[in-house]
Amino acid sequence: MIQPAPGQQPPAVSFYLDGVRLECVKHFSYLGSTLNHKGNIDDEISHRLGCACAAYGNLRERVFDNASLKTVTKLQVYKAAILPTLLYGCEAWVTYRRHLKTLEQFHQRSLRRILNISWTDYRTNTSVLAEAGSWSIEALVMRSQLRWSGHCVRMPDNRLPKQILYGQLEQGTRARGGQRKRYKDTLKHYLKKGHIDPSNFQALCHNRSAWRQMSYTAVSTFESERVAAVEAKRMARKERQRQRQQKD
Repeated sequence: MIQPAPGQQPPAVSFYLDGVRLECVKHFSYLGSTLNHKGNIDDEISHRLGCACAAYGNLRERVFDNASLKTVTKLQVYKAAILPTLLYGCEAWVTYRRHLKTLEQFHQRSLRRILNISWTDYRTNTSVLAEAGSWSIEALVMRSQLRWSGHCVRMPDNRLPKQILYGQLEQGTRARGGQRKRYKDTLKHYLKKGHIDPSNFQALCHNRSAWRQMSYTAVSTFESERVAAVEAKRMARKERQRQRQQKD
């Protein structure tokens, strides 16, 4: 697989192994993750959704549709088996809003099936998460990335993950217009959302137990503020609808 520079076509090169020409592909699987030549996670998200759907389907008859099991047990199985399958490798993802929205749709659909909530019940997503005792997908991804980034900071300088985290390209120019997100951009966004100073991030990570507690607090704060913002937006929308009805 050849990953060309942004806006350029891949060069016409060939690779041989023991005299056999290797096929040039646009994506392939490595350690359970799907990599593509564009450098984004679109194919990985589709692959994760397929694996999570298959895992849910295999356990549906024995667990999720089993009337003999309590709902608490079903939720524990979902969090232990389905969510790790869905978010495998999310520590290194560079997510866009479309990725989180697609994953959240699967998350909500699965929880509503387990809790036996129909679309005719008119339940909000925040109420479903509260009843299931679960966080949103964005909060789960944020927690994984904060913990992984702290682990990378504590690594020795000769470790490859730390070199990639702190590395920068020496050659090339930036294209005009909006730039592609980097892992550093996603991490900085989550640090600010969790009220953690990015400039003091490295010093905080060296204390493992303190960073673990701080990252958990940051994710809890982010989720609480996210739910409050969603509820405030919903109430404002209902108020506008009520005012329009009064005018009519």
